[in-house]
Amino acid sequence: MKLIILIQKIRLAWNAWLIVGLLVSLASYTAFSSVQSIQYPSNIDVCTGGGYTTLPNFTVYEQNANDFGSPSSVQTYSITFQNASVFSFKAGTGSVVFSTATDISLQSINVTATSVILTLNINTTANIDSITITGLQVNVVNNNPAGSNINFNYVSGPSNNGLSDYFAHLNPKNSFTPNFSLGSLSSVCISAGNQSLTNSPVTVSPSGGTFSGTGVTGGNTFSPSTAGTGTFTLTYTATQNGCTGSATASIKVFSSPTLDFSSIPSNQLCNGNTGNISLIGTGSPIGGAFSGTGVIGTNFSPSTAGIGSELITYTISGCSTTTAIKVNETPNITFFGLASSYCSNAPDVTLTGFPTGGTFSGNGITGLIFQPSTLSPGSNASTITYKYTDASSGCQGVSIAQSVTIKQAPTNVTIKLTPFESNYLITQDSVLISGNQNSPSGGITFDTIVKGNGVSTNSAGISYFYPNTIGQGQSTITRTIVASNGCSASDSVKVTVSAPNAGTINGLNSVYCHTSAPSSLSVPHDQGTYFAYYYNPSFGYVLDNNVLTNPNVGNATVTFQPSKAVQGTSYIILFEGNINFLEQFLEIQNSPVVTFTNVDSTYCNGSASFPITYVTSTNIGSVTLSGTGVSNGNFVPSSVSANSTTTINYQYSDNNGCSSSGSIKTKVYQTPSNLSFSGLNASYCISNTNTQKLVENSNPGPPGGVGIFSG
Repeated sequence: MKLIILIQKIRLAWNAWLIVGLLVSLASYTAFSSVQSIQYPSNIDVCTGGGYTTLPNFTVYEQNANDFGSPSSVQTYSITFQNASVFSFKAGTGSVVFSTATDISLQSINVTATSVILTLNINTTANIDSITITGLQVNVVNNNPAGSNINFNYVSGPSNNGLSDYFAHLNPKNSFTPNFSLGSLSSVCISAGNQSLTNSPVTVSPSGGTFSGTGVTGGNTFSPSTAGTGTFTLTYTATQNGCTGSATASIKVFSSPTLDFSSIPSNQLCNGNTGNISLIGTGSPIGGAFSGTGVIGTNFSPSTAGIGSELITYTISGCSTTTAIKVNETPNITFFGLASSYCSNAPDVTLTGFPTGGTFSGNGITGLIFQPSTLSPGSNASTITYKYTDASSGCQGVSIAQSVTIKQAPTNVTIKLTPFESNYLITQDSVLISGNQNSPSGGITFDTIVKGNGVSTNSAGISYFYPNTIGQGQSTITRTIVASNGCSASDSVKVTVSAPNAGTINGLNSVYCHTSAPSSLSVPHDQGTYFAYYYNPSFGYVLDNNVLTNPNVGNATVTFQPSKAVQGTSYIILFEGNINFLEQFLEIQNSPVVTFTNVDSTYCNGSASFPITYVTSTNIGSVTLSGTGVSNGNFVPSSVSANSTTTINYQYSDNNGCSSSGSIKTKVYQTPSNLSFSGLNASYCISNTNTQKLVENSNPGPPGGVGIFSG
């Protein structure tokens, strides 16, 4: 049989089948053996000079159902002292207790001064069994400091390995130390009253001893008020098995506790504070318990307690004190003036908080001003809150956060007047209004709105400024781009409309041809800048920077160059001088054109002469004709060599000095002569149905010509 002897203490080892347990009251000891030896032996003190000491119980456990032996067998074990000269058993003591479901029974237990003999009947091996040996008593025979082991020995019986080992070590002692603990009574309030030392939480073992020390009265009572404040040592003295021993424990007596909340910042004691405030350190001495409305363990919840003063009690070691804690009202905060969305070019907004004196926070905030133009477009571009702190209580209120969306407005909006002049003449007509812009992306469309005195927009959406409709004075013209998200941006220009002077720009004609010579311009006794505008049917008058040389240099010679002008339209020449504001109109005529109306591409030299007719692009002027075959405005084919091409030239000049020249070509062929033919009889019968061929007898005419019979 394999056995392990167990004496309950700290260490464990599992390498045997049978466990022997020795159970000790108030303390436990454990030793486990292998088949060969005991590891970590336990020590049991036995008082010298006293009576017998009762050993703790020990239990033998089966690991397997047949560890105690084979069925229907008898097994014998012994318990002996390794050194019988030191200790002896008390004869006749001890008993055996079996487990509830057992396959074994006790045949006999025989206790003598030197041994304990156990004889067991092994009935069956169906269950895991255990036996507990109780009530064994020993005394010291010889006070040998070495003591002695108690051996558990196999004596006889089948199926056993012959284990011989010890399960405990006995030490002879002249004294012993009782157990003494004050528990929670180790600290006590001076005003707590007399405290019993024989009742919980005080524990002693063995009982029946006596207490001594400062503050101990009547043998088993401690009086805090008698001891006073401080730390004191109490002694417990008891006798066991003829030995007397003592143990000590410290007890601290402290004055009545205090409770002070002044260390808690006032700005935390607000009903709007949903967090918990630690009370640790407010009660002295530390380690006590807090109670009262709003108290959660060692924390205080202002929001739970509510507005007003609450009584908080601090209790430690039976002593308590109560102090009021005040919870102030968190200010109710709001603010006004903030919209849910703004355009990116919106002006600054002044916000109003209530109560006044608080601070705003969020992107785009400067003091009390919200600046939408500083934010990037998008939803939740900024979240604005308002905070206010009550000066008397320190409680801070925070408003509900408001989110702001920034919508992209059109950018870089410009306005352009063509022609642009800071001073328009009252006689001027349509001035084109245009401009540029960067509009929002992401599918956002936009409209253009142009407003101002003298402004009109046609059905095609093109806007013009008409100085001649408003009279003298000023006009502010505004071009606004309105996006489909509701945002807009504008640009404006201020113009002046004035009446022209009665003066004249010298050197400027009213009509020019494209071939006309340049004109030198001047205004007597004045210096200034010249502007030239030509009329475009689609856009009105358009500035022309090509036709004037040195137009904005005061004393330089200014020249008007018709050859660089746009033909077939009118021009306005403006002069803005130090004294005069002048305008003059002129026409740039197209070069005159002559179109012949009765000249064919070919003629015969026998054809009759005829007057040459033509039409001209202007009705004012003269045409001169020349060329072979041309005589006094007539074309004479007979004067042109046969089978040759002649050129009819024209030179045209109108009364404005415009001229042009050109030509047209025609070819004159030889007229056919000496024509005859044969094959025709002088008479025929009417009944003659034969066809007769006619034959040409002479040159039919110019090469490539074809004769034609008729009749």
